[in-house]
Amino acid sequence: MPAARVSAASSPLRFAGRRICMLTYVFSPKTIPPLYNAARSLVKAGAEVDIVCMSLDPAAPRRESAKEGFHIRWMRHRSLAFFSRKFGLSPRHTLHAAVQYVATYVEYLFRCVRLGVQARADLYEAHDLPSLLPAAVVSRIAKKPLAYYAHELFPEMQKTVRFAGLWRLIEKVCIRGAEVVVTPEENRSEIYRREFSVHKPVLTVLNCPPFREHVRTSVLRDELRARGISASTIVLYQGLLADARCIRELLEASRHFDEGVRLVVMGTGYNEWADPQALFPHLSNVTFLPRVPYDEVFAYTSSADIGVLLYRNDCRNNFYCAPNKLYEYAAAGLPVIAPRFPGIDKTLLSEQFGLTVDPESPEEIARAINRLASDAALREVFGQNALRLARARYSWEKEFETIADAYASLMKR
Repeated sequence: MPAARVSAASSPLRFAGRRICMLTYVFSPKTIPPLYNAARSLVKAGAEVDIVCMSLDPAAPRRESAKEGFHIRWMRHRSLAFFSRKFGLSPRHTLHAAVQYVATYVEYLFRCVRLGVQARADLYEAHDLPSLLPAAVVSRIAKKPLAYYAHELFPEMQKTVRFAGLWRLIEKVCIRGAEVVVTPEENRSEIYRREFSVHKPVLTVLNCPPFREHVRTSVLRDELRARGISASTIVLYQGLLADARCIRELLEASRHFDEGVRLVVMGTGYNEWADPQALFPHLSNVTFLPRVPYDEVFAYTSSADIGVLLYRNDCRNNFYCAPNKLYEYAAAGLPVIAPRFPGIDKTLLSEQFGLTVDPESPEEIARAINRLASDAALREVFGQNALRLARARYSWEKEFETIADAYASLMKR
């Protein structure tokens, strides 16, 4: 039975002649790896895929073909371009932020509806809550099915979210029009079933990367060597730099690392985290690297020895986190240090490819990292378990089967 499902989902003719429009609230499909991977998989299955993305460039083409085979419909977001020039994308002043938030979303709503209607799709896919309202409107106008891909628990993405009550109301109303809801974590799926009384399918699709054969690289060691740095063990954090990701605690933990253990922090942040080195200028065993393009990340990940990901337990979105990094580290054969939260704890401990910690305890983080750094045999066991799981279970190709089955059923009806 599993083999038949793989064959059907991977058939290049399964979605031939079908049009799928993905509505987003981002500037690039690669910002959300599951979106990017789904678009590529749908194209390979024969679908014509349009992705609506925002742009601050007034000269951006209206529709552009990407090398991956999908098309991007650029939304020239004039109000957002204006406000970003005046106050930046994330203004600190409360009044500026509120005015920008409302004005830019209203423009987004109308432009998104127009572009969605122009796509003339057979199925519309809303990626995260901001795109759900326009997608619901377009779906109703076009009389086509709607899928809601909830990458985040949006009103609870952090401790405080502007207009959280309004977002909850929009979600509660608009989700009724969705034929299927997709989340990246089973506890989140249960929240939609229980709290939103969603009686249509709620699918759990893990944020796994596409499968690729693991090849150990030396990219990070070459980078360190070029800076005159040697390290016996490289601990890698990749992704967003923010307080919600417990970066302060991780950096503080580095003060307690054993000799030869080096932390590499690779990514970008906003506001105070735009220059993390300025916040911690005296750390002796930390190297900061800029964000790497999505297509190049795997080579960097595959050159580390330990992968670390942390979240602060200050909202349900973090407590029931569904990080891409967990499966990216596994695909690279890295043992993982992660927070002791329900979904993560169950996965890491039952599958035995990492350790869980209190993410707000620098001392506990340091002990776990030092334990793996000093025990090559344990690292090898965890690393081999991670690679086995990436081959057998944790790959995008296997996760896509769930989406493909659901979408084929919707469009067939």
